Amino acid sequence: MVTTGTSDYARAVDQLASYLAVWRKPRLVGGAGFTVKDAITYYLSAKHKEKKTVNEFDFVQIIENLGHFPADAISPEICRDFFESQSKQRSAGTIKKALTMLRAALNYCHKNGKIENKANVWMPAAGKPREYFLSVDDIQKVFDKLPAFHYKLFVHIAVATGARRSAILDLKISDFDGKTLDMRPPSQTNKRRGIVPVIEGSTFQAVLLKAQRQSRSGYFIENLRGKPMAGQSILNAIKKAGQDAGIEHPVTPHVLKHTAIVLMAKAGVPLEDIADYTATSLNTLYKNYLHHTPERGMRAASALQNVI
Repeated sequence: MVTTGTSDYARAVDQLASYLAVWRKPRLVGGAGFTVKDAITYYLSAKHKEKKTVNEFDFVQIIENLGHFPADAISPEICRDFFESQSKQRSAGTIKKALTMLRAALNYCHKNGKIENKANVWMPAAGKPREYFLSVDDIQKVFDKLPAFHYKLFVHIAVATGARRSAILDLKISDFDGKTLDMRPPSQTNKRRGIVPVIEGSTFQAVLLKAQRQSRSGYFIENLRGKPMAGQSILNAIKKAGQDAGIEHPVTPHVLKHTAIVLMAKAGVPLEDIADYTATSLNTLYKNYLHHTPERGMRAASALQNVI
């Protein structure tokens, strides 16, 4: 029981209103010194406990550039400055993904009483889908420039499956039974992953079997010390290999995924099959890859243009 300290009804109502305003105010567990880095650490820890997969690499540039800011002080102006500072090195889509993850972390902290305000994160406009992809010759050139087996293994898996970087880094040797590669995480996220058939006697099968025998960490992609490989190391190695190979455009894991899908589309693989194989939504494929399937138009033309 809390007394208002007065017998006057009007003043008592005012006192009660003031008390309720304070009582209902979010309890800021984090305090004034709760930074963006603290917010991201809290978010990742919570998601790990919830057994939900979150790609920590999406936060690397945010922590490096904005990690020292108070978590409840992020403004559209700060986000625009971040975008401008990163735009010469990264695509608009990559920067937007980082800001999207920042917003998710801040809103999660707000929901759980760590910070008072909801995130006020400015977002850049969606960039155009990247059209650049590697030719088969370019893939080989990049592959030849990679310095170690684990980097080559990553590229081999990326091109053979069309999978995302995070999906490949999550692969354990127990996910391969000799005939299929199970790329599904323990708890499925909105980033779908599927089961990839592996052709008996293929080069890909031989590479996977070799990696399975050599693994010390239980993961396919591991460093020379036998520890799971960090995503940034993979990204840096592939970019450098692309530069050393004389490839004009930056080569990234995303370019490898894009290349795999384009090669399948150009080979006449139906988009429905590509969607199942790469765990990519059919809507995304129709929106971004339909123009790489000219045989679809030829089939339609052949059915109609000699009718009369």
